Amino acid sequence: MTFPRKSSAPRRDVAAEITDLIIAKLEAGVLPWSRPWGLTGAGGRPLRHCGTPYTGINALYLWAIGDAQGFSGRNWMTYRQATELGGQVRRGEHGAHSVYYSTFSKTEADRITGEAATKNIRFLRSYTVFNGAP
Repeated sequence: MTFPRKSSAPRRDVAAEITDLIIAKLEAGVLPWSRPWGLTGAGGRPLRHCGTPYTGINALYLWAIGDAQGFSGRNWMTYRQATELGGQVRRGEHGAHSVYYSTFSKTEADRITGEAATKNIRFLRSYTVFNGAP
């Protein structure tokens, strides 16, 4: 039996990074949630590689990152998505986080009674995304 190797690299605290960026914007006098989307490069809110707009904290966070870094594009993608689209992430580039929260139901039989019980499982995933601007 083989066990997955644990990474020795420290884990990133996504919530702390998002909070720190929002606090930095507030301290600079920018209210990220009230600024019009039209001021972002390419005229709108952040989009996934397929053109679907980001929602929730991802929209606010990626907009703030794009604004702070001066990106001219609003499309974001993972390393794999960039490769599949024929692109290449430049060496040394640092991505931003995109978080995904969802739930799913799992039905299991009780070991003692044999009755089926459904339980809802919540999960949160984080993906590193890169801006598609050249």
